[in-house]
Amino acid sequence: MITYKNNNMLTEARKAHFCPNFIIQILLFLVVFMISNTITSVIIIIPTMIGIFSDQELLATIASGNVEASVSAALSASMSLMEKPWFMLISLFSTAVTTIACIIYCCKIERRSLASMGFRKQGWLMRYLKGYAIGTVMLLLCAFILWLMGDLDFAFADKIPVFYLLAFFVGFVIQGMSEEVLVRGYFMVSLNNRCNTAIAVGISSVVFSMLHLGNPGVSPLALLNLVLFGVFMAVYILRTDDLLGACALHSAWNFAQGNLLGIRVSGTAQLPTVAIMNPLGEQSLFHGGDFGLEGGLIVTFVLLAAIALTLFIPQKSRIPSPIKEA
Repeated sequence: MITYKNNNMLTEARKAHFCPNFIIQILLFLVVFMISNTITSVIIIIPTMIGIFSDQELLATIASGNVEASVSAALSASMSLMEKPWFMLISLFSTAVTTIACIIYCCKIERRSLASMGFRKQGWLMRYLKGYAIGTVMLLLCAFILWLMGDLDFAFADKIPVFYLLAFFVGFVIQGMSEEVLVRGYFMVSLNNRCNTAIAVGISSVVFSMLHLGNPGVSPLALLNLVLFGVFMAVYILRTDDLLGACALHSAWNFAQGNLLGIRVSGTAQLPTVAIMNPLGEQSLFHGGDFGLEGGLIVTFVLLAAIALTLFIPQKSRIPSPIKEA
Protein backbone atom coordinates (compact mmCIF):
# COMPACT_ATOMS: atom_id res chain seq x y z
CA MET A 1 0.00 0.00 0.00
CA ILE A 2 0.99 3.64 -0.39
CA THR A 3 2.63 5.15 2.68
CA TYR A 4 2.37 8.85 3.46
CA LYS A 5 4.94 9.08 6.25
CA ASN A 6 7.56 10.78 4.09
CA ASN A 7 5.19 12.36 1.54
CA ASN A 8 6.66 15.83 1.08
CA MET A 9 3.67 17.13 -0.87
CA LEU A 10 1.13 16.43 1.88
CA THR A 11 3.55 17.55 4.59
CA GLU A 12 4.08 20.88 2.86
CA ALA A 13 0.33 21.30 2.27
CA ARG A 14 -0.30 21.09 6.02
CA LYS A 15 1.78 24.26 6.41
CA ALA A 16 -0.88 26.29 4.56
CA HIS A 17 -1.83 29.54 6.34
CA PHE A 18 -5.45 29.36 5.13
CA CYS A 19 -7.29 26.04 5.52
CA PRO A 20 -11.03 26.65 5.05
CA ASN A 21 -13.51 24.01 6.16
CA PHE A 22 -14.74 21.27 3.86
CA ILE A 23 -17.76 23.09 2.39
CA ILE A 24 -15.95 26.41 1.94
CA GLN A 25 -13.10 24.59 0.20
CA ILE A 26 -15.51 23.13 -2.36
CA LEU A 27 -17.15 26.54 -2.92
CA LEU A 28 -13.75 28.18 -3.38
CA PHE A 29 -12.81 25.51 -5.90
CA LEU A 30 -15.94 26.37 -7.89
CA VAL A 31 -14.98 30.06 -7.79
CA VAL A 32 -11.44 29.37 -9.03
CA PHE A 33 -12.81 27.09 -11.74
CA MET A 34 -15.41 29.62 -12.91
CA ILE A 35 -12.94 32.52 -12.94
CA SER A 36 -10.42 30.57 -15.01
CA ASN A 37 -13.18 29.35 -17.34
CA THR A 38 -14.45 32.90 -17.82
CA ILE A 39 -10.98 34.18 -18.72
CA THR A 40 -10.51 31.25 -21.10
CA SER A 41 -13.85 32.03 -22.76
CA VAL A 42 -12.81 35.66 -23.25
CA ILE A 43 -9.60 34.51 -24.92
CA ILE A 44 -11.51 32.19 -27.26
CA ILE A 45 -14.38 34.56 -28.10
CA ILE A 46 -12.53 36.65 -30.71
CA PRO A 47 -11.33 33.72 -32.88
CA THR A 48 -14.78 32.17 -32.40
CA MET A 49 -16.57 35.23 -33.78
CA ILE A 50 -14.08 35.55 -36.64
CA GLY A 51 -14.51 31.88 -37.52
CA ILE A 52 -18.31 31.94 -37.38
CA PHE A 53 -18.81 35.15 -39.35
CA SER A 54 -16.33 34.21 -42.05
CA ASP A 55 -18.80 31.48 -43.01
CA GLN A 56 -20.23 32.71 -46.31
CA GLU A 57 -23.34 30.54 -46.08
CA LEU A 58 -24.15 32.02 -42.67
CA LEU A 59 -23.66 35.58 -43.92
CA ALA A 60 -25.97 34.90 -46.86
CA THR A 61 -28.62 33.46 -44.53
CA ILE A 62 -28.42 36.48 -42.23
CA ALA A 63 -28.70 38.82 -45.21
CA SER A 64 -31.90 37.04 -46.26
CA GLY A 65 -33.61 38.27 -43.10
CA ASN A 66 -34.89 34.85 -42.06
CA VAL A 67 -34.32 34.87 -38.29
CA GLU A 68 -35.04 31.16 -37.68
CA ALA A 69 -32.78 30.08 -40.53
CA SER A 70 -30.07 32.49 -39.34
CA VAL A 71 -30.10 31.02 -35.81
CA SER A 72 -29.91 27.49 -37.21
CA ALA A 73 -27.06 28.45 -39.56
CA ALA A 74 -25.16 30.13 -36.71
CA LEU A 75 -25.43 27.00 -34.55
CA SER A 76 -24.27 24.85 -37.45
CA ALA A 77 -21.32 27.19 -38.12
CA SER A 78 -20.29 27.15 -34.43
CA MET A 79 -20.42 23.33 -34.29
CA SER A 80 -18.34 23.11 -37.44
CA LEU A 81 -15.85 25.61 -36.03
CA MET A 82 -15.27 23.53 -32.89
CA GLU A 83 -14.06 20.64 -35.06
CA LYS A 84 -11.42 22.67 -36.89
CA PRO A 85 -7.85 21.86 -35.78
CA TRP A 86 -6.78 25.50 -35.40
CA PHE A 87 -9.71 26.24 -33.11
CA MET A 88 -9.06 23.13 -31.02
CA LEU A 89 -5.44 24.21 -30.63
CA ILE A 90 -6.51 27.62 -29.34
CA SER A 91 -8.78 25.86 -26.85
CA LEU A 92 -5.95 23.62 -25.66
CA PHE A 93 -3.43 26.44 -25.29
CA SER A 94 -5.92 28.64 -23.45
CA THR A 95 -6.14 26.07 -20.62
CA ALA A 96 -2.84 27.50 -19.38
CA VAL A 97 -5.07 30.07 -17.66
CA THR A 98 -6.38 27.33 -15.33
CA THR A 99 -2.86 26.33 -14.27
CA ILE A 100 -1.92 29.94 -13.57
CA ALA A 101 -5.14 30.62 -11.64
CA CYS A 102 -4.63 27.56 -9.41
CA ILE A 103 -1.01 28.44 -8.66
CA ILE A 104 -1.99 32.02 -7.78
CA TYR A 105 -4.78 30.79 -5.49
CA CYS A 106 -2.63 28.18 -3.72
CA CYS A 107 0.41 30.44 -3.29
CA LYS A 108 -1.33 33.75 -2.53
CA ILE A 109 -4.58 32.76 -0.80
CA GLU A 110 -3.87 29.46 0.95
CA ARG A 111 -0.19 30.40 1.21
CA ARG A 112 0.92 26.95 0.11
CA SER A 113 4.27 26.28 -1.51
CA LEU A 114 4.71 24.91 -5.04
CA ALA A 115 6.13 21.79 -3.40
CA SER A 116 2.73 21.22 -1.76
CA MET A 117 1.20 21.08 -5.26
CA GLY A 118 3.67 18.37 -6.29
CA PHE A 119 6.19 20.51 -8.17
CA ARG A 120 9.83 19.58 -7.55
CA LYS A 121 12.90 20.60 -9.55
CA GLN A 122 15.13 17.63 -8.78
CA GLY A 123 14.87 14.98 -11.50
CA TRP A 124 11.84 16.67 -13.10
CA LEU A 125 12.73 15.67 -16.67
CA MET A 126 13.08 11.95 -15.95
CA ARG A 127 9.87 11.96 -13.92
CA TYR A 128 8.05 13.68 -16.77
CA LEU A 129 9.41 11.28 -19.39
CA LYS A 130 8.50 8.28 -17.21
CA GLY A 131 4.93 9.55 -16.84
CA TYR A 132 4.67 10.22 -20.57
CA ALA A 133 5.87 6.72 -21.38
CA ILE A 134 3.36 5.15 -18.97
CA GLY A 135 0.46 7.14 -20.40
CA THR A 136 1.39 6.25 -23.98
CA VAL A 137 1.80 2.54 -23.22
CA MET A 138 -1.51 2.36 -21.33
CA LEU A 139 -3.46 3.93 -24.19
CA LEU A 140 -1.74 1.84 -26.85
CA LEU A 141 -2.42 -1.29 -24.79
CA CYS A 142 -6.16 -0.49 -24.71
CA ALA A 143 -6.19 0.08 -28.47
CA PHE A 144 -4.17 -3.08 -29.16
CA ILE A 145 -6.55 -5.24 -27.13
CA LEU A 146 -9.53 -3.79 -29.00
CA TRP A 147 -7.79 -4.37 -32.35
CA LEU A 148 -7.15 -8.01 -31.40
CA MET A 149 -10.83 -8.33 -30.45
CA GLY A 150 -11.83 -6.94 -33.85
CA ASP A 151 -13.53 -3.89 -32.33
CA LEU A 152 -11.17 -1.40 -34.01
CA ASP A 153 -9.73 -1.34 -37.51
CA PHE A 154 -6.36 0.21 -38.32
CA ALA A 155 -4.93 2.24 -41.19
CA PHE A 156 -2.19 4.82 -41.56
CA ALA A 157 -3.24 8.33 -42.55
CA ASP A 158 -2.60 9.27 -46.18
CA LYS A 159 -0.37 12.13 -45.10
CA ILE A 160 1.30 12.71 -41.74
CA PRO A 161 0.48 16.29 -40.58
CA VAL A 162 3.85 17.08 -38.96
CA PHE A 163 3.05 20.71 -38.04
CA TYR A 164 -0.26 19.80 -36.42
CA LEU A 165 1.29 16.85 -34.59
CA LEU A 166 3.91 19.12 -33.02
CA ALA A 167 1.32 21.77 -32.20
CA PHE A 168 -1.10 19.29 -30.62
CA PHE A 169 1.76 17.68 -28.69
CA VAL A 170 2.44 21.03 -27.01
CA GLY A 171 -1.28 21.76 -26.68
CA PHE A 172 -1.95 18.51 -24.84
CA VAL A 173 1.08 19.11 -22.59
CA ILE A 174 -0.59 22.36 -21.50
CA GLN A 175 -4.11 20.89 -21.29
CA GLY A 176 -3.07 17.75 -19.37
CA MET A 177 -1.17 19.87 -16.86
CA SER A 178 -4.11 22.25 -16.37
CA GLU A 179 -6.51 19.45 -15.35
CA GLU A 180 -4.00 17.78 -13.03
CA VAL A 181 -3.05 21.07 -11.36
CA LEU A 182 -6.72 22.02 -10.92
CA VAL A 183 -8.16 18.73 -9.68
CA ARG A 184 -5.22 17.04 -7.99
CA GLY A 185 -2.40 19.52 -7.25
CA TYR A 186 -4.84 22.10 -5.91
CA PHE A 187 -8.26 20.64 -5.03
CA MET A 188 -7.39 17.13 -3.82
CA VAL A 189 -4.44 18.28 -1.71
CA SER A 190 -6.40 21.19 -0.19
CA LEU A 191 -9.28 18.84 0.67
CA ASN A 192 -6.80 16.45 2.26
CA ASN A 193 -6.05 19.12 4.88
CA ARG A 194 -9.64 18.81 6.09
CA CYS A 195 -10.56 15.15 5.52
CA ASN A 196 -9.24 11.62 5.10
CA THR A 197 -6.99 11.10 2.07
CA ALA A 198 -9.30 8.44 0.58
CA ILE A 199 -12.23 10.87 0.79
CA ALA A 200 -10.18 13.62 -0.86
CA VAL A 201 -9.20 11.23 -3.66
CA GLY A 202 -12.81 10.10 -4.13
CA ILE A 203 -14.34 13.58 -4.21
CA SER A 204 -11.70 15.01 -6.54
CA SER A 205 -12.11 12.04 -8.88
CA VAL A 206 -15.89 12.48 -9.04
CA VAL A 207 -15.42 16.21 -9.71
CA PHE A 208 -12.95 15.39 -12.49
CA SER A 209 -15.56 13.14 -14.09
CA MET A 210 -18.28 15.79 -13.76
CA LEU A 211 -16.11 18.30 -15.63
CA HIS A 212 -16.76 16.14 -18.73
CA LEU A 213 -20.55 15.96 -18.38
CA GLY A 214 -21.11 18.23 -21.38
CA ASN A 215 -18.82 16.33 -23.74
CA PRO A 216 -20.39 14.76 -26.86
CA GLY A 217 -21.18 11.04 -26.57
CA VAL A 218 -20.78 10.91 -22.79
CA SER A 219 -22.34 7.86 -21.09
CA PRO A 220 -22.60 6.40 -17.57
CA LEU A 221 -19.69 4.05 -18.36
CA ALA A 222 -17.61 6.95 -19.66
CA LEU A 223 -18.25 8.88 -16.43
CA LEU A 224 -17.27 5.81 -14.38
CA ASN A 225 -14.05 5.46 -16.37
CA LEU A 226 -13.26 9.13 -15.82
CA VAL A 227 -13.70 8.59 -12.07
CA LEU A 228 -11.31 5.62 -12.29
CA PHE A 229 -8.85 7.68 -14.32
CA GLY A 230 -9.02 10.33 -11.59
CA VAL A 231 -8.38 7.72 -8.89
CA PHE A 232 -5.42 6.34 -10.84
CA MET A 233 -3.95 9.83 -11.27
CA ALA A 234 -4.41 10.50 -7.55
CA VAL A 235 -2.73 7.30 -6.36
CA TYR A 236 0.06 7.79 -8.91
CA ILE A 237 0.70 11.29 -7.53
CA LEU A 238 0.60 10.09 -3.93
CA ARG A 239 2.83 7.11 -4.73
CA THR A 240 5.48 9.18 -6.54
CA ASP A 241 5.08 12.34 -4.43
CA ASP A 242 5.05 14.18 -7.73
CA LEU A 243 2.55 16.03 -9.93
CA LEU A 244 4.62 16.44 -13.11
CA GLY A 245 4.65 12.73 -13.88
CA ALA A 246 0.84 12.65 -13.67
CA CYS A 247 0.62 15.74 -15.91
CA ALA A 248 2.77 13.92 -18.46
CA LEU A 249 0.73 10.70 -18.18
CA HIS A 250 -2.52 12.61 -18.74
CA SER A 251 -1.10 14.52 -21.72
CA ALA A 252 0.35 11.37 -23.27
CA TRP A 253 -2.96 9.51 -22.94
CA ASN A 254 -4.80 12.27 -24.81
CA PHE A 255 -2.13 12.81 -27.47
CA ALA A 256 -1.72 9.10 -28.20
CA GLN A 257 -5.46 8.62 -28.44
CA GLY A 258 -6.17 11.68 -30.59
CA ASN A 259 -3.03 12.28 -32.65
CA LEU A 260 -1.31 8.90 -32.91
CA LEU A 261 -4.38 6.69 -33.37
CA GLY A 262 -7.06 9.14 -34.54
CA ILE A 263 -9.56 8.14 -31.85
CA ARG A 264 -11.91 10.71 -30.35
CA VAL A 265 -10.61 12.15 -27.07
CA SER A 266 -13.52 12.29 -24.58
CA GLY A 267 -15.99 12.92 -27.39
CA THR A 268 -14.05 15.62 -29.25
CA ALA A 269 -13.74 15.65 -33.04
CA GLN A 270 -11.15 13.52 -34.81
CA LEU A 271 -7.76 15.25 -34.79
CA PRO A 272 -4.89 15.36 -37.31
CA THR A 273 -3.27 11.96 -36.80
CA VAL A 274 -0.58 9.45 -37.77
CA ALA A 275 -2.99 6.51 -37.95
CA ILE A 276 -6.74 6.05 -37.86
CA MET A 277 -8.43 3.46 -35.67
CA ASN A 278 -12.19 3.45 -36.18
CA PRO A 279 -14.73 1.55 -34.07
CA LEU A 280 -16.31 -1.43 -35.83
CA GLY A 281 -19.98 -2.28 -35.39
CA GLU A 282 -22.71 -0.58 -33.39
CA GLN A 283 -21.79 -2.25 -30.10
CA SER A 284 -19.82 0.38 -28.17
CA LEU A 285 -19.60 -1.49 -24.87
CA PHE A 286 -15.90 -2.23 -25.33
CA HIS A 287 -14.60 0.46 -27.72
CA GLY A 288 -16.58 3.41 -26.33
CA GLY A 289 -18.20 4.59 -29.56
CA ASP A 290 -18.25 8.32 -30.24
CA PHE A 291 -16.81 9.19 -26.83
CA GLY A 292 -13.55 7.38 -27.54
CA LEU A 293 -11.89 4.55 -25.67
CA GLU A 294 -12.74 6.11 -22.29
CA GLY A 295 -16.37 5.16 -22.92
CA GLY A 296 -15.62 1.41 -23.13
CA LEU A 297 -15.04 -1.55 -20.82
CA ILE A 298 -11.47 -2.22 -21.95
CA VAL A 299 -10.38 1.07 -20.42
CA THR A 300 -12.29 0.11 -17.25
CA PHE A 301 -10.25 -3.10 -16.91
CA VAL A 302 -6.92 -1.41 -17.72
CA LEU A 303 -7.53 1.39 -15.22
CA LEU A 304 -8.56 -1.02 -12.46
CA ALA A 305 -5.36 -3.00 -13.08
CA ALA A 306 -3.29 0.19 -13.07
CA ILE A 307 -4.84 1.34 -9.78
CA ALA A 308 -4.20 -2.06 -8.16
CA LEU A 309 -0.58 -2.16 -9.33
CA THR A 310 0.08 1.40 -8.16
CA LEU A 311 -1.46 0.68 -4.75
CA PHE A 312 -0.05 -2.73 -3.99
CA ILE A 313 3.39 -3.06 -5.60
CA PRO A 314 5.84 -2.86 -2.65
CA GLN A 315 7.05 0.69 -2.14
CA LYS A 316 10.67 1.49 -1.41
CA SER A 317 11.12 3.53 1.73
CA ARG A 318 12.26 7.06 1.05
CA ILE A 319 14.67 9.04 3.15
CA PRO A 320 13.17 12.48 3.73
CA SER A 321 15.03 15.14 1.78
CA PRO A 322 14.84 18.93 1.85
CA ILE A 323 11.95 20.34 -0.18
CA LYS A 324 12.97 22.13 -3.33
CA GLU A 325 10.28 24.26 -4.90
CA ALA A 326 9.88 24.60 -8.63
